[in-house]
Amino acid sequence: MAYDGEGGVDTLVNIEGLRGSRFNDVLTGGNVANDAFEFFIGMGGNDTIDGGSGYDRADYNTAADAVSANLQEGIAYDGLGGLDTLVNVEGLRGGGFNDHLTGSTVANRLEGGLGDDTLLGGAGDDTLVGDKGNDSMVGDVGRDIFGWGPSSAGDTDWVEDPEVGDSLYFTGLSFEELLDVSPSELQVGQATLAPRSTASRRSTCAMPRAIPASSPSS
Repeated sequence: MAYDGEGGVDTLVNIEGLRGSRFNDVLTGGNVANDAFEFFIGMGGNDTIDGGSGYDRADYNTAADAVSANLQEGIAYDGLGGLDTLVNVEGLRGGGFNDHLTGSTVANRLEGGLGDDTLLGGAGDDTLVGDKGNDSMVGDVGRDIFGWGPSSAGDTDWVEDPEVGDSLYFTGLSFEELLDVSPSELQVGQATLAPRSTASRRSTCAMPRAIPASSPSS
């Protein structure tokens, strides 16, 4: 059910996502039938988002400014002037600005969206997706996945701390498009990466760490 802010009480059936208002909303998930995926868009105000059971994502792609969200601390500056409280949320999606998204100790999925984003996975088997912009992605402990899509062509991204077993996914892109080098020149530590197919390219890190020669400028 939903108290709709206009005096009514609505009945919700087969709903996987909720979108709030410009006020201080409380959005709650947890229907076990939707454990595979639920999403929440708080909009403005100081919202409380409780995903409940299963996998839940807080979505900030409507933000008017940079978003800073931390799943370990359970807070998010929403880019609309509000400070949200996040409980039982495993995923974050940023907006069109330079967002800073931090995971927790469980398996998280962080999607930067547009802008020069910083994605910090923390512990757990995380998935970090930079998208368009010059992004910085740090995996930390766990078997992490770093992903890029077609809109990443021409960007310069920073990937730090791939562990043994971590994977790099390039969807719809060639290594030459990403780094202007041939596959034989692309290395992680001492392990050369090579594409497995032309459509979706996956490379697995065989060395404990990949430390670039210099740090990003921002």
